Amino acid sequence: MLEGKTIVIIGHPLAAEENRLPFRYFQGAQIHLIVPERWKARSAGREFRFDAGSGGGEPSHPYQSHSLPVLFSGSNTFFSWRGLWPLLDRLRPDLIYGWEEAWCLASWQVLRFCRTHSIPLLFYAAENRKKRLPWPISTLCRKVLAGTCAALAVSEEASLRLRELGFTRRIFTIPLPIRAYPSILASRDNRLLLYIGRLIPLKRVDLLVKTLPHLKQWRLRIIGDGPEKKYLHDLSLQLGVVERVEFLGHVPNRQLAAVSEGATFACIPTGENPWQAEQFGKSALEAVAFGLPVLVSAGGHFVKIANEFETLYAQAWRNEEELARSIEYSWDNYPSQAQLALSRERVISRYGSEAVGRLMADAFASILTGEK
Repeated sequence: MLEGKTIVIIGHPLAAEENRLPFRYFQGAQIHLIVPERWKARSAGREFRFDAGSGGGEPSHPYQSHSLPVLFSGSNTFFSWRGLWPLLDRLRPDLIYGWEEAWCLASWQVLRFCRTHSIPLLFYAAENRKKRLPWPISTLCRKVLAGTCAALAVSEEASLRLRELGFTRRIFTIPLPIRAYPSILASRDNRLLLYIGRLIPLKRVDLLVKTLPHLKQWRLRIIGDGPEKKYLHDLSLQLGVVERVEFLGHVPNRQLAAVSEGATFACIPTGENPWQAEQFGKSALEAVAFGLPVLVSAGGHFVKIANEFETLYAQAWRNEEELARSIEYSWDNYPSQAQLALSRERVISRYGSEAVGRLMADAFASILTGEK
């Protein structure tokens, strides 16, 4: 259905390799990915550097990659592309997917090109809480909502939020892609908690550290980086648990399964407030894909995905005592290897790169053919 069409996907998330994987499964179309040369992911404590020469042209990468410099790298709201229009003029796309929220300056930048050349444009949506948008960002957001033909939302909550903003066109609910990681062996006996994600206040990693004094035989392994790393280390010293906490920092995605080997639970206690909540729960789904049981807080999108997998448990924790009791209860009722394997199969079939790629290809094809 995409035979002979040229599709451009442009966005800063493409700087991460796992977000490029779904486009391996597009067939018939000419696929071009536009990626930032450098992207400063400050909340994750790292910088992505993209080499366009490592992307397209190989049999496993049936797309062409193009890297462009950006202004204000790392700022989702205010970054913009340099040299974008000449590149798009050369590619002559039939459709563009702008992998940015409607309130981003880069979305408006792509919209201007699409309106000038009468090219259909889709945008990305993950926000599941009301967001305060100051002028002129609020004005740019309204222009994007009015000028695009459809949106790709990662959840039903994000779709509802778009409707509340007045978006009346088509919304495709398509999840973020999860890499098909190798299976690991979860260990009940190790009593090892695993956290994977950014070290920022919203994630409440400090709650995990504060729980250790109540779990004398347990250890905590923290994978990820961010502005709270020093605070968390100092907290573990203050509480006298530093010898039971490992800080591994950023670990490349291909190595995540290896450093998660032997964990008992993955635990992600993300908090929420009127403006922020877990938008998707990618780290939790990745841990399920490893073959681990996962404990998550009962907030945001976690509640929805916890209903899909019997080894993913969403619970409300107001303090470290409640979290400690939850961990001990879950340890006493540990899932079987068969249950863990079934959850792993389900997460890959529903959220794996191939499944997501096919959903995206179908969405793009329906826009180009005018199907409803």
